[in-house]
Amino acid sequence: MRKKKTLEMRGTDRKYFVEYFRAIAETGDGYSHFGGSFWEVQLSEQDFVVLGVMKFPRTWITFSVDENRSEEFISAFQMTFMRAGG
Repeated sequence: MRKKKTLEMRGTDRKYFVEYFRAIAETGDGYSHFGGSFWEVQLSEQDFVVLGVMKFPRTWITFSVDENRSEEFISAFQMTFMRAGG
């Protein structure tokens, strides 16, 4: 059984998500759909969130991952794109 989870990713350009998933994918169209033996990912188009005078890129990422591997897979993705600011 697969577990679905959608993340809203702000502050990182969509092209970096595409590069990440292209590097690990076995199937997909190389643009918005990527997959492997136990996972599939769908990327939305990029839009922008405006907060005051700042504009942040936003992409929605929907994961569909085998239940027994989902936490590990999604955590590895999140660690790759973790940012610290100040």
